[in-house]
Amino acid sequence: MKKITVMIFLLACLVCGGMAQEKIDRALENGVEVINNHLEPYKIKGEPTSLVLERQFSIDTEQDEIAEKGLVDIKTFDVDSGGNIYAILWRSDQNYIYKFDKTGRFLMSFLIITIIMQGSPDLI
Repeated sequence: MKKITVMIFLLACLVCGGMAQEKIDRALENGVEVINNHLEPYKIKGEPTSLVLERQFSIDTEQDEIAEKGLVDIKTFDVDSGGNIYAILWRSDQNYIYKFDKTGRFLMSFLIITIIMQGSPDLI
């Protein structure tokens, strides 16, 4: 009799556990599949639960002052220890470097010329 009771109990657990599946919604937004599982995110006490991005500054390449200097498409940039930003505009025959301060204000631009020496190995 105990075996039958245990078997019925296990069968009931399996049936009830299988029916309690979470509802999952899938949607396509701007070509990206978004899955909503309706679960609350895991929270750690004392830790932030949301990500907040604040704009410190921006370099608007459509701004007339910047566009006039030729900087219209930033693909490479770097920052020095003083917070100055260097944007590099790669061109087929020229490499322009644009310098901005840490607030995004344009300071200057300059060109680096690479000289390749040809000839005897003693000159290189």
